[in-house]
Amino acid sequence: MGRHKSMNKINYLKSKSILVLICIGLLNYLALAENVSAENVTTELHSALQDGIEQGINKAKSLLSNNPANVRRRILTSLMTESDRRKDRDFDTRITKLIIGEYLLKKPETLLLTYEWLLQMSYQVQSADVSIGLQPLLNNEHLSNEDIVLLGVFNVVGFRPILNDLYATTQKKITHPKQRANSTATWVILIMQARYGNQEAIKRVLYELENNYDDIIRVTQKFKDLKLIPSRDVREYLLGYLFSEKRLPRIKDNVQGSLYASYAAQVLSVIDENFPIKKERFNDADIIKVRRWYEQNKS
Repeated sequence: MGRHKSMNKINYLKSKSILVLICIGLLNYLALAENVSAENVTTELHSALQDGIEQGINKAKSLLSNNPANVRRRILTSLMTESDRRKDRDFDTRITKLIIGEYLLKKPETLLLTYEWLLQMSYQVQSADVSIGLQPLLNNEHLSNEDIVLLGVFNVVGFRPILNDLYATTQKKITHPKQRANSTATWVILIMQARYGNQEAIKRVLYELENNYDDIIRVTQKFKDLKLIPSRDVREYLLGYLFSEKRLPRIKDNVQGSLYASYAAQVLSVIDENFPIKKERFNDADIIKVRRWYEQNKS
């Protein structure tokens, strides 16, 4: 009797092991099939783009509506890469309109990807060419932080009164001049009001940066938000850091931390139209050249 039970248990464990192996095999097969599918789709897309912008856009629309999440991400990434390669305003505008549509669908797997892309495109395309596509957001009862930023950077008609109401609400919550804007939503609203030239908001943003964040958070994370505020006050604030010799902590004993100035330069390269070096990261040699340029072109 005991031996019979032992044999049943062994057979059960064998069957379970085989089932697990089958499941693993099936998952691997499905993953491989998805990768093949994604490769085939991007090949189709690139082929259509070679035939012209119109053909490429139409193919992208079709592929985005008929494929799973991982494939849609590949399609969007391919479009973004192609835009960066072409550096063509008409193409950028058409792709931006397409990606706004994808953003509005609020698909979790593409939301961050599309938001980051649209923010990048806000510096490269005319707002009037694409802002109408974002107007459906104005009907939302709740606007996410990303929604607020996109509505602001693309100057969507009808957004300003909504932003003013949001700003008035946040001001009621900040009851003391030194009180921190202690939520991401409040910070985003301040940034957008500052973008629209509200001097009180600009001063508040700069106060927050200087007094309510440590140096590392300030320069590595918060400085980038200043790209959204093409203000003389912001420019002067960043120039103070550009000529600073302060550095982040060492990464290794034999490797210096980055200059705060390199992070200031990243923002100045966006908000200063005549900035002398166009790149994303600035080393110490670049900073010397940039400082020299500002000294020679004081205004």
